[in-house]
This record gives sequence, C-alpha cells and structure tokens, in this order.
Amino acid sequence: MQDIKECFVICPIGESNSEIRKRSDQLLRFVLEPVLSECGYKAVRSDSMPKSGMITKQIINMIMHSPLVIADLTGGNPNVFYELALRHVSFKPYIQMINEGENIPFDIQGVRTINVNLTDLDSVENAKKELSNQIDEILSGHKVDSPVSLAMAENLLSNNDNALSLFLEKFWGIEERLEEISSVIERDTVSIMEDVLDYRLDSLADDIIDRISTKIDQKV
Repeated sequence: MQDIKECFVICPIGESNSEIRKRSDQLLRFVLEPVLSECGYKAVRSDSMPKSGMITKQIINMIMHSPLVIADLTGGNPNVFYELALRHVSFKPYIQMINEGENIPFDIQGVRTINVNLTDLDSVENAKKELSNQIDEILSGHKVDSPVSLAMAENLLSNNDNALSLFLEKFWGIEERLEEISSVIERDTVSIMEDVLDYRLDSLADDIIDRISTKIDQKV
C-alpha cells in the first residue's frame, strides 16, 4: 500500500462565505486534491488543522517539514508570501500557482508558476496536468530552486573564503594523503613479499641440506 504524504497548501483563506474563501475551496477541490491524491499526497490547509496549541507554530512546522508545499499567490496575500519565504529557507520542494492574468512579484518571477482560471475548464485541465508533471519531477529527484538557494549558491561561488572552498581544500588534502598512504602501503607490501620469498627460499635450502646430511650420516 502506498504511503500517503502530506502536502501543505499555502493560500489566502479569507472569511467564511467570502469570494476569497470560495476560490481557495474550489482550487483545493477541483485542482489540488484530485492530482495530489493520484500522486500519493494528502492536501492539508491551515483551516483544517487541529486548533489545540499554537496554530502559528503548527503552521510553521508544516511549512518547514512537509514533503511538499503548494503556494497559491493569487491576490498578493502578505501571509502567503511570508509563508512561502519560510519554505524557501527550508530548501524543500514547493510549487507555485496563481490566478491567470495576475502578475508574479519580481523576486519570484524566475520560478515556474502554474496559471489557472477556475472559470475555464480547459485552463483547469491544463493546470492539473502541469501540477502532476511538476510533482512527478520532484518525486524523481528534481531540486526546485528558490531565490534563497540561488543567492546562497552565487555567494558560495563568488566568495573565495567560503565554506565550499574550505571543504574542497580539505577534500583535496585528504585525497593527496590517501594517495601517499596507498603508495607507502604498495611499497611496503612489495618489500614484505620479497622478504617472505627470500625467507622461504633460505628455509628450503637449509631443509634440503639437512636431509642430505642425514642420508649421508645414515650410510656412514
């Protein structure tokens, strides 16, 4: 039986019966849940979580540790972008979605984002296919970049005193040391084998001489 993984959905919730809540519910019901279910995930949204304890702490734990996060950027909700930024810091997989026609903020324009118009059935089907494709890529090992990961990678490459350089320096030092040890072991092994062979030949010669001497003494 396939293990069900949790996918945390970051989206604008809005008040009950509001247009914002209605759209988020439709996105969840008609796009996210069918695709996630087929891919072995269970959609979890903040308003469906248990209310005991600090809800903020529960949400942050879900954002940081869930195997997958889907963020709906529709409407430019500040909470959504704050939670998405937390996910970026976790370096774990995430997928961005937005209402068709809306602009994506500059900082995350480079991240592939799924456009969807919930009033257009063709758009809904295309969004579901794209969502399924992105999940398949993630499951196959694809690493999703974020502004945070790209900035860190650029910093590592541009800074000569960074941790990457130190790591490579240590690694190359270990490699050189291993080569030295291997060379010493190889030389010592040859030397030891030569000594063993010399010892065995000398011992064999002594044994032959002893046997001949014994035969001669017996005849005498």
